[in-house]
Amino acid sequence: MLAQSLKVRSTDDGRGDGLFTTAAIAAGVHVVIYGGRLLSEAPGDARHTLRLAGCDRYVDGADARSLPLTHAAAMTNSSTRPNCRLVYHHPCDWPRERRNVLPGVPVLVTTHAVAENEELVWRYSLTCPSHARAVRDDCDASGLEETLFAAMQLDCNWSREAIAGLRATHALSPELVRFRGEAWLRLGPSRVCSGRGVFAECEFETGDLILVYDGEACAAERGRVSQHVAKLRGGYYDGHASVGGMLNTSPSANAELRSSGGVYARCAISRGDEIVIPYGKGFRAVHM
Repeated sequence: MLAQSLKVRSTDDGRGDGLFTTAAIAAGVHVVIYGGRLLSEAPGDARHTLRLAGCDRYVDGADARSLPLTHAAAMTNSSTRPNCRLVYHHPCDWPRERRNVLPGVPVLVTTHAVAENEELVWRYSLTCPSHARAVRDDCDASGLEETLFAAMQLDCNWSREAIAGLRATHALSPELVRFRGEAWLRLGPSRVCSGRGVFAECEFETGDLILVYDGEACAAERGRVSQHVAKLRGGYYDGHASVGGMLNTSPSANAELRSSGGVYARCAISRGDEIVIPYGKGFRAVHM
């Protein structure tokens, strides 16, 4: 990885130690592994514990100081303005059968370019059990399991593929979106505008989590040139390249984008329905 571009040192605001860069790192780079002891139960002190997505196993990073810097992600701090996010990486030589049942290696990847001497931070309230309350509060007591929300934030759980038998036409090319291998959404010509839209490929009930709005962390000013910038709990995000960024608006919206970034069904949504949201205060704060 980039161990030669990282160092552990004290933060300047009294938060203790953190993980900092010693050289600039580009966006989309896998930087550091969340290493530690693999446990079947969460330890009593869970401050450095990561629950692996899709299984009841935990990584205890309490001894991260003794690990190589390539595995020192537990030394990172949390922030509402992260420059990294957690993904699960499977070795390319693993067969599909193994990838479907075994968790990948937890790795932090940069969400945008990181400058030299900048601290690496990420929002670990969605995956670390000691911070689970933040997830439940933000979901408005909907009963959603935090593991589903966290799983929807992992790139390894999503895939996009061209739909066989349909003619691809430039920007409106139809695609099937799978979540954990299941047909979940479809991208295609919208019924409410001249561009692309997002359609349900399965049934959603009222209150169901459909997806988590994803995008590049950015400044509010980008909203002047990109219509996909939303103000969420963690800051401003430009979803121009994500599935969530293709959601269109309608006066009769059947879903909504909440401050957590979760897109939830407002009513029952049938397979084939276009998913549309109101461009509420999260978008108005940027564009109006």
